[in-house]
Amino acid sequence: MYMGVQMGAHRLFAADAKGEIPKGMHVLHSCDVKHCVNPDHLRYGTHKDNMRDMAVRKRAHHQIGAANGHAVFTEEQVLEVRALYKTGKYVYREIAEKFGVSLSAVRDVILRKNWAHLP
Repeated sequence: MYMGVQMGAHRLFAADAKGEIPKGMHVLHSCDVKHCVNPDHLRYGTHKDNMRDMAVRKRAHHQIGAANGHAVFTEEQVLEVRALYKTGKYVYREIAEKFGVSLSAVRDVILRKNWAHLP
């Protein structure tokens, strides 16, 4: 506990060494070691800064598209699902049955909750 607030060790060490963590700021690791508490390796930054670091350093834990182990479609199938729906001749249920997937899988593809990187 730090001043009555529970926080991660890296945040505690950063606050102790660098002063109070500004509201809304994250404590970022320059060394990419999640459990590091060396104040020389810690800095304050925004969520956007953290995501940029993750992308630049290729630390993303998720894969997009068919490379994702949870994918139920291929890129080609996603384009076909969207094309079928766009014709106005099919509803989600019919498309789901055609591909042997859940209704929510089709909905998420059509609404671009999944596979948003594809046109």
